[in-house]
Amino acid sequence: MNLSEITSHAVTLPLQDAAALVVVQVADVTEALRGFTWDSGAGQYIVCINAALPDEQKARTFLHEVSHVLLGHFEKPATIAEQEETADDRAARLFDLWLQGGTSFEVELLKQWIEKRGQVVPLRV
Repeated sequence: MNLSEITSHAVTLPLQDAAALVVVQVADVTEALRGFTWDSGAGQYIVCINAALPDEQKARTFLHEVSHVLLGHFEKPATIAEQEETADDRAARLFDLWLQGGTSFEVELLKQWIEKRGQVVPLRV
């Protein structure tokens, strides 16, 4: 599977500095896998979210993965445990903010993704 195949199933959202989030829902993966992100090296962060998750968990997972990107976890050395803890904490605060009708850069990205995600077919692996 190559990057163009992945992006054909994705919603692309702009970040600062001409970077982008490429968010794809992935079908037919284990329930234990909620999501993951990797830096494609082309100014794009590929965010994969389990398509089988309930919508609320998809939102939580989206915010968790976006937090990894915006906290600089791909550039700063830290342990996996530290990265997961900080991403979990930030995502929980953002999720509560979203539920309360508040806004932030990350919440606006979530809203954009929710609006557009139905326009693409989940990727089957």
